[in-house]
Amino acid sequence: MAYRFEACGNCGAPVKRSEDGRGVSCPYCGAADRPGLDPARLAASVRADFASAESFLERTASTLSSAFPERTVVERKGGLLSAKKTVGLKVACDDGEFRLRREGSGVVAERVHVVRGIALKTERLPPAEWLTTLCESLAEMARMNAGAAEALKRLGAS
Repeated sequence: MAYRFEACGNCGAPVKRSEDGRGVSCPYCGAADRPGLDPARLAASVRADFASAESFLERTASTLSSAFPERTVVERKGGLLSAKKTVGLKVACDDGEFRLRREGSGVVAERVHVVRGIALKTERLPPAEWLTTLCESLAEMARMNAGAAEALKRLGAS
């Protein structure tokens, strides 16, 4: 069944999600599917409306920490007389760690390959590629974990 997130690709009627959030069915025509998440669509929704490196970092940290609180660590500085600002974040995935930090007027995006708790390789990526790679890794985790799938669904809706 061709599938859009809200409507049945077969008849166009609203679809009903399964309890685990990983499948959909059409109550009208009976079509059913277990679609995968689209990492490109997810990355585009997170990337939208970022005018500067500062707002990109703030919005990405906010979105990821609310969607994946157990996997995201956000570093903030400031406080007493000024507003706290996000200066970095780390997201732990099954295949490594993704880091984003402020450096000067821009951001540095890194992917760390971790095997058995040991960082083997750190590679710098352009922020857009970093975001796409992170979303692909999160989508793969969602295929394995229904809880992560529900969090990704909330992340794509923000």
